[in-house]
Amino acid sequence: TDEPKALGDRGAEIASGKDFIMHVGKSNVIKGFDQGVLGMHVGGSRTLVIPPDQAYGDAGTEKVPPKMIVQVEVQVTKIAK
Repeated sequence: TDEPKALGDRGAEIASGKDFIMHVGKSNVIKGFDQGVLGMHVGGSRTLVIPPDQAYGDAGTEKVPPKMIVQVEVQVTKIAK
């Protein structure tokens, strides 16, 4: 089927509590993540529910199957200027 898929009620955890640096608008993360953090401030948090076409699409990754909806909990801890 060509419908997006989800993993169970909570999905599969692929990373937890790992800090990383991203540059908004520089395409160093999946498109849905890049778009989902726009407008956030230090201390802010969001749950992003990213459809496959904004995540890993038909290809998937080693840890994310093809056509998977990706849900990410995001908290901004620092913004560089």
